[in-house]
Amino acid sequence: MQMRRTTAMLRQCQLCLRLASTRQIAPSGVPVSRSAGRRGYAISSMITPGGPSSATRSNKREPAKDEAIRSRLVVLVDPVSGSLLPPARLDAVLASMNRNTHYIVDTQARSPGPASVSMPLPVRDQSAGYPIVRIRSKAEEVQKAREESEKRRARKKLGLSATGQLEEKEVQLSWHVTPHDLKHKLSVAARTLAKGGRTMVELQGTRAQPAPVDPQVRRRFVDAVQEQLITATTDELKATDRIALSKYKDDAVRGFRTTLYFQGPKPSK
Repeated sequence: MQMRRTTAMLRQCQLCLRLASTRQIAPSGVPVSRSAGRRGYAISSMITPGGPSSATRSNKREPAKDEAIRSRLVVLVDPVSGSLLPPARLDAVLASMNRNTHYIVDTQARSPGPASVSMPLPVRDQSAGYPIVRIRSKAEEVQKAREESEKRRARKKLGLSATGQLEEKEVQLSWHVTPHDLKHKLSVAARTLAKGGRTMVELQGTRAQPAPVDPQVRRRFVDAVQEQLITATTDELKATDRIALSKYKDDAVRGFRTTLYFQGPKPSK
Protein backbone atom coordinates (compact mmCIF):
# COMPACT_ATOMS: atom_id res chain seq x y z
CA MET A 1 0.00 0.00 0.00
CA GLN A 2 2.82 2.36 0.88
CA MET A 3 4.51 1.58 -2.45
CA ARG A 4 1.35 2.47 -4.37
CA ARG A 5 1.02 5.80 -2.57
CA THR A 6 4.63 6.67 -3.34
CA THR A 7 4.16 5.79 -7.01
CA ALA A 8 1.00 7.89 -7.21
CA MET A 9 2.77 10.88 -5.66
CA LEU A 10 5.63 10.57 -8.13
CA ARG A 11 3.22 10.48 -11.06
CA GLN A 12 1.44 13.56 -9.74
CA CYS A 13 4.74 15.44 -9.41
CA GLN A 14 5.72 14.47 -12.96
CA LEU A 15 2.36 15.75 -14.24
CA CYS A 16 2.90 19.08 -12.46
CA LEU A 17 6.36 19.40 -13.96
CA ARG A 18 4.99 18.76 -17.45
CA LEU A 19 2.32 21.43 -17.02
CA ALA A 20 4.90 23.89 -15.76
CA SER A 21 7.25 23.18 -18.66
CA THR A 22 4.50 23.76 -21.23
CA ARG A 23 3.64 27.17 -19.75
CA GLN A 24 7.24 28.09 -18.85
CA ILE A 25 6.57 30.76 -16.26
CA ALA A 26 9.24 33.46 -16.20
CA PRO A 27 10.73 34.58 -12.86
CA SER A 28 8.72 37.78 -13.09
CA GLY A 29 5.48 35.76 -13.31
CA VAL A 30 4.87 36.42 -17.04
CA PRO A 31 4.25 33.33 -19.21
CA VAL A 32 6.69 33.06 -22.11
CA SER A 33 7.01 30.79 -25.11
CA ARG A 34 9.38 27.83 -25.41
CA SER A 35 11.61 29.86 -27.71
CA ALA A 36 12.63 32.05 -24.76
CA GLY A 37 14.95 29.32 -23.51
CA ARG A 38 15.04 25.92 -21.88
CA ARG A 39 14.65 27.39 -18.42
CA GLY A 40 11.83 29.69 -19.50
CA TYR A 41 13.48 32.95 -18.50
CA ALA A 42 11.99 35.93 -20.30
CA ILE A 43 14.35 38.52 -21.69
CA SER A 44 12.31 41.28 -20.04
CA SER A 45 12.86 39.65 -16.64
CA MET A 46 16.52 40.67 -16.81
CA ILE A 47 15.47 44.31 -16.47
CA THR A 48 14.76 45.46 -12.95
CA PRO A 49 11.08 46.47 -12.66
CA GLY A 50 10.75 50.19 -12.26
CA GLY A 51 14.45 50.74 -12.85
CA PRO A 52 15.69 53.53 -15.13
CA SER A 53 16.23 52.67 -18.74
CA SER A 54 19.53 53.17 -20.50
CA ALA A 55 18.12 56.26 -22.25
CA THR A 56 17.13 57.78 -18.90
CA ARG A 57 20.53 57.07 -17.39
CA SER A 58 22.35 58.58 -20.38
CA ASN A 59 20.41 61.85 -19.99
CA LYS A 60 21.69 62.19 -16.42
CA ARG A 61 25.35 61.84 -17.37
CA GLU A 62 27.62 64.85 -17.14
CA PRO A 63 28.83 66.40 -20.41
CA ALA A 64 31.95 64.78 -21.85
CA LYS A 65 35.25 66.58 -21.41
CA ASP A 66 38.53 66.55 -23.36
CA GLU A 67 39.40 63.05 -24.66
CA ALA A 68 36.07 61.70 -23.43
CA ILE A 69 34.37 63.51 -26.34
CA ARG A 70 33.72 60.72 -28.81
CA SER A 71 34.45 62.49 -32.08
CA ARG A 72 37.53 63.21 -34.18
CA LEU A 73 36.20 66.58 -35.31
CA VAL A 74 34.66 69.22 -33.07
CA VAL A 75 33.24 72.70 -33.58
CA LEU A 76 34.69 75.16 -31.11
CA VAL A 77 32.78 78.17 -29.84
CA ASP A 78 34.90 81.31 -30.16
CA PRO A 79 35.51 82.51 -26.57
CA VAL A 80 35.52 86.16 -27.72
CA SER A 81 32.72 86.46 -30.27
CA GLY A 82 30.68 83.41 -29.31
CA SER A 83 30.42 82.34 -32.95
CA LEU A 84 31.13 78.83 -34.22
CA LEU A 85 34.57 78.20 -35.67
CA PRO A 86 35.22 75.79 -38.55
CA PRO A 87 35.47 72.11 -37.60
CA ALA A 88 38.86 71.12 -36.21
CA ARG A 89 40.47 67.94 -34.99
CA LEU A 90 39.90 67.25 -31.30
CA ASP A 91 43.54 66.37 -30.66
CA ALA A 92 44.67 69.60 -32.35
CA VAL A 93 42.34 71.70 -30.19
CA LEU A 94 43.60 70.00 -27.04
CA ALA A 95 47.23 70.47 -28.09
CA SER A 96 46.73 74.21 -28.66
CA MET A 97 45.53 74.95 -25.11
CA ASN A 98 47.06 74.80 -21.65
CA ARG A 99 45.65 71.59 -20.21
CA ASN A 100 46.67 72.57 -16.69
CA THR A 101 44.41 75.62 -16.63
CA HIS A 102 41.71 74.93 -19.23
CA TYR A 103 39.60 72.12 -20.62
CA ILE A 104 36.92 71.73 -23.28
CA VAL A 105 33.42 70.46 -22.60
CA ASP A 106 30.77 69.08 -24.92
CA THR A 107 27.72 71.36 -25.02
CA GLN A 108 25.64 68.32 -26.13
CA ALA A 109 24.65 70.20 -29.28
CA ARG A 110 25.49 69.16 -32.81
CA SER A 111 26.56 71.12 -35.87
CA PRO A 112 25.81 69.82 -39.40
CA GLY A 113 28.99 68.43 -40.96
CA PRO A 114 29.93 68.37 -44.65
CA ALA A 115 28.82 65.48 -46.81
CA SER A 116 32.40 64.50 -47.59
CA VAL A 117 35.74 65.38 -45.99
CA SER A 118 39.31 64.64 -46.92
CA MET A 119 40.16 62.69 -43.76
CA PRO A 120 38.49 59.39 -42.80
CA LEU A 121 35.77 59.89 -40.20
CA PRO A 122 33.53 57.51 -38.27
CA VAL A 123 30.00 57.11 -39.59
CA ARG A 124 28.72 58.84 -36.45
CA ASP A 125 30.50 62.09 -37.35
CA GLN A 126 29.17 62.13 -40.89
CA SER A 127 25.55 61.42 -39.91
CA ALA A 128 25.05 63.17 -36.58
CA GLY A 129 27.21 66.25 -37.11
CA TYR A 130 30.10 67.53 -35.06
CA PRO A 131 29.96 68.15 -31.29
CA ILE A 132 29.95 71.82 -30.33
CA VAL A 133 32.48 72.38 -27.55
CA ARG A 134 33.48 75.28 -25.32
CA ILE A 135 36.72 76.13 -23.56
CA ARG A 136 36.37 76.33 -19.79
CA SER A 137 38.79 77.78 -17.27
CA LYS A 138 39.41 75.54 -14.28
CA ALA A 139 40.08 78.54 -12.04
CA GLU A 140 36.84 80.22 -13.10
CA GLU A 141 34.88 77.03 -12.47
CA VAL A 142 36.34 76.75 -8.96
CA GLN A 143 35.55 80.42 -8.29
CA LYS A 144 32.01 79.95 -9.61
CA ALA A 145 31.45 76.94 -7.36
CA ARG A 146 32.79 78.92 -4.39
CA GLU A 147 30.44 81.83 -5.11
CA GLU A 148 27.46 79.49 -5.42
CA SER A 149 28.35 77.94 -2.08
CA GLU A 150 28.56 81.38 -0.46
CA LYS A 151 25.19 82.33 -1.94
CA ARG A 152 23.61 79.18 -0.53
CA ARG A 153 25.03 79.92 2.90
CA ALA A 154 23.78 83.51 2.69
CA ARG A 155 20.28 82.38 1.68
CA LYS A 156 20.25 79.89 4.53
CA LYS A 157 21.33 82.58 6.99
CA LEU A 158 18.58 84.89 5.75
CA GLY A 159 15.98 82.15 5.98
CA LEU A 160 15.60 81.88 2.21
CA SER A 161 14.99 78.73 0.24
CA ALA A 162 17.04 77.62 -2.76
CA THR A 163 14.76 79.67 -5.03
CA GLY A 164 15.37 82.84 -3.02
CA GLN A 165 11.95 82.79 -1.35
CA LEU A 166 11.41 83.07 2.39
CA GLU A 167 11.59 79.70 4.10
CA GLU A 168 8.22 78.56 5.38
CA LYS A 169 7.37 75.89 7.93
CA GLU A 170 3.97 74.32 8.54
CA VAL A 171 3.14 72.82 11.93
CA GLN A 172 0.04 70.73 12.59
CA LEU A 173 -1.09 70.55 16.23
CA SER A 174 -3.94 68.85 18.00
CA TRP A 175 -5.84 70.64 20.72
CA HIS A 176 -4.82 67.75 23.00
CA VAL A 177 -1.15 67.59 22.00
CA THR A 178 1.20 66.34 24.72
CA PRO A 179 3.68 68.82 26.22
CA HIS A 180 6.61 66.81 24.85
CA ASP A 181 5.30 66.81 21.27
CA LEU A 182 4.37 70.48 21.53
CA LYS A 183 7.88 71.42 22.65
CA HIS A 184 9.49 69.38 19.87
CA LYS A 185 7.32 70.77 17.05
CA LEU A 186 7.64 74.35 18.20
CA SER A 187 11.41 74.05 18.54
CA VAL A 188 11.59 72.96 14.89
CA ALA A 189 9.41 75.92 13.90
CA ALA A 190 11.58 78.25 15.98
CA ARG A 191 14.63 77.41 13.87
CA THR A 192 12.82 78.72 10.80
CA LEU A 193 11.64 81.85 12.59
CA ALA A 194 15.12 82.51 13.97
CA LYS A 195 16.39 82.74 10.38
CA GLY A 196 13.69 85.25 9.46
CA GLY A 197 11.38 82.69 7.90
CA ARG A 198 7.68 82.09 8.31
CA THR A 199 5.73 79.48 10.24
CA MET A 200 2.10 78.50 9.96
CA VAL A 201 0.67 76.76 13.02
CA GLU A 202 -2.65 74.99 12.57
CA LEU A 203 -4.64 73.73 15.55
CA GLN A 204 -7.49 71.33 14.93
CA GLY A 205 -9.26 68.46 16.57
CA THR A 206 -9.77 64.86 15.53
CA ARG A 207 -12.63 62.41 15.83
CA ALA A 208 -10.93 60.69 18.72
CA GLN A 209 -9.93 63.98 20.36
CA PRO A 210 -12.31 66.77 19.31
CA ALA A 211 -11.57 70.42 19.96
CA PRO A 212 -12.72 71.96 23.25
CA VAL A 213 -16.21 73.36 22.97
CA ASP A 214 -15.50 76.35 25.21
CA PRO A 215 -13.95 79.16 23.08
CA GLN A 216 -12.16 80.54 26.16
CA VAL A 217 -10.29 77.26 26.58
CA ARG A 218 -9.22 77.37 22.95
CA ARG A 219 -8.14 81.00 23.29
CA ARG A 220 -5.96 80.23 26.31
CA PHE A 221 -4.36 77.33 24.46
CA VAL A 222 -3.59 79.56 21.45
CA ASP A 223 -1.97 82.13 23.74
CA ALA A 224 0.12 79.40 25.37
CA VAL A 225 1.31 78.14 21.99
CA GLN A 226 2.29 81.65 20.94
CA GLU A 227 4.18 82.31 24.16
CA GLN A 228 6.03 79.03 23.94
CA LEU A 229 6.95 79.69 20.30
CA ILE A 230 8.35 83.12 21.22
CA THR A 231 10.39 81.55 24.00
CA ALA A 232 11.75 78.85 21.69
CA THR A 233 12.70 81.42 19.05
CA THR A 234 14.41 83.60 21.65
CA ASP A 235 16.42 80.61 22.86
CA GLU A 236 17.30 79.70 19.27
CA LEU A 237 18.65 83.21 18.66
CA LYS A 238 20.37 83.20 22.06
CA ALA A 239 19.01 86.68 22.59
CA THR A 240 19.21 88.37 25.95
CA ASP A 241 15.87 90.14 25.47
CA ARG A 242 12.64 88.43 24.57
CA ILE A 243 12.05 88.79 20.82
CA ALA A 244 8.74 89.71 19.22
CA LEU A 245 7.11 87.75 16.43
CA SER A 246 5.05 89.57 13.85
CA LYS A 247 2.20 88.22 11.74
CA TYR A 248 2.58 88.05 7.97
CA LYS A 249 -1.11 87.23 7.69
CA ASP A 250 -4.19 87.60 9.87
CA ASP A 251 -4.98 84.57 12.00
CA ALA A 252 -7.87 82.50 10.68
CA VAL A 253 -10.58 80.84 12.78
CA ARG A 254 -12.91 78.42 11.00
CA GLY A 255 -15.15 76.65 13.44
CA PHE A 256 -12.91 74.60 15.73
CA ARG A 257 -9.84 75.10 13.52
CA THR A 258 -7.42 77.96 14.21
CA THR A 259 -4.50 78.90 11.96
CA LEU A 260 -1.71 81.20 13.16
CA TYR A 261 0.79 82.92 10.84
CA PHE A 262 4.12 83.95 12.38
CA GLN A 263 6.95 85.96 10.83
CA GLY A 264 10.43 85.74 12.33
CA PRO A 265 12.56 88.81 13.05
CA LYS A 266 14.79 90.14 10.30
CA PRO A 267 18.26 88.60 10.67
CA SER A 268 20.98 91.01 11.64
CA LYS A 269 23.83 91.38 9.14
